[in-house]
Amino acid sequence: MVRIPIVGLVLLTAMLGSRPARLAAQAPAVGSEPVAAVVEAVAPAVEAMVPASVPGDLSLGQAVREALAANPDLAVARARLAAAQAAVDGARAAFFPRVSAMVQYNEREYSPSSLGFAGMPAAAGGGTRTSIVQTDGLTFQWPIDLGQRTALALRRARAGERKAASDRRGAESEVIALTIEAFLGVRRAAELLTSARDRATALAAHRELVLRRLDAELAQRTDLLKADVQLESAREAVLLAENALAQAGHVLNQMLGRPVAAPVAVATAALELAVPDLDTLAQDLETANPGLVSLRRQVEVLEQGLRLERAGHRPTLTLSGSRTRTGKDWPPSDPNWAVAAALDWKLFDAGQQQARVAEARARLAEAQAQLEKTRQALQVQLQSAWRQYRTAATRLEVTRKALELAQEEVRLSRLQAEEGLITLTDHLDTQAEFTRAQVAFIVATFDRTLAALRLLQLAGRLDREFAERL
Repeated sequence: MVRIPIVGLVLLTAMLGSRPARLAAQAPAVGSEPVAAVVEAVAPAVEAMVPASVPGDLSLGQAVREALAANPDLAVARARLAAAQAAVDGARAAFFPRVSAMVQYNEREYSPSSLGFAGMPAAAGGGTRTSIVQTDGLTFQWPIDLGQRTALALRRARAGERKAASDRRGAESEVIALTIEAFLGVRRAAELLTSARDRATALAAHRELVLRRLDAELAQRTDLLKADVQLESAREAVLLAENALAQAGHVLNQMLGRPVAAPVAVATAALELAVPDLDTLAQDLETANPGLVSLRRQVEVLEQGLRLERAGHRPTLTLSGSRTRTGKDWPPSDPNWAVAAALDWKLFDAGQQQARVAEARARLAEAQAQLEKTRQALQVQLQSAWRQYRTAATRLEVTRKALELAQEEVRLSRLQAEEGLITLTDHLDTQAEFTRAQVAFIVATFDRTLAALRLLQLAGRLDREFAERL
């Protein structure tokens, strides 16, 4: 699975979770208005983690269905399937006779001597003669499949059609996975942006408090410099989050076949992916993984190709005939007919056909080896993806509990700050801990979902039926 690039996500996570330096100044007295204002500015980050959806936001199901309808990769797969179906039609048509109509006008000027009549009385007058012959009629040709070559060609074409169909399903699975990943990338970037903005809002309120204390000569100039550094760092984190959100939106638009720079807003409904046990996933991988299915179809195509090359020495019989009319004037009136049968049996070709058989056999062996190699590699990937999923699920539970603890600590810290039991700087430190826990929970949530998505893709479960259930 191709991972969605989010510019600056690692740096953004680190900046959102950076612990602010303690300020030297102490908080004002209990009940003072500046403390209450800063505490209220910090509170929204605790209360709201996820931006609410609004009517008209793009849902995940809508995004996947739109991608399946408009993604350029699927257009390529559909075109290849149409070409394979046309090849089947062409191979099937080889069983039937071909009938054609013909009209011919032939005018020739010649001398009698050119026909071997020199010295005869007919050539005594010299000069030239003119001959006009007009012909119309019907001709037919019917190849008889004595050596089963036509039937083998049809079987190979049908195997190619099945491979093209499996390739299209594989492309659909890839588009579904990448669209979901891009959709989740937008949501993750939006939630990190919300967290960054909440952090910047709290630090801006803190700077205002430091300014008031500096005017009242209750703080030092270094306190203001520290507040400025913290605020600028938070604003930089907001900028990185905005860039990450824009980049994620571009990736999603690309998957949907939309203009890359078009605005996009996604809904925030939770995505719960049911993951079966490892044994079930392993069985599904063997039977439904798009890559394995496509390789099996390729082996079938090459098997039919080998049979076709082996039939290269078999005879072919072609029946042909014609019914025509000829004459000097139009329409011609002199009837003619002809029937013929031609048997073609290749007796010697200096080993050319045997070389073709050897080449087809080698290509088949290569495809079979590639199939086994891919099967083993996918089994390793499944085991690794399963471990990553278990790890991500455990990490999610740990970060969930850490977030609950940090949320409770922020609530208690707010009460203590309002009562004057701790400094405002202590409260901001607690808020920084909450921000780190919040970011870790957001990342862990999406990591667990992406790990589950990877398992389902390996098992071949990301199909149109899956998309319809979203």
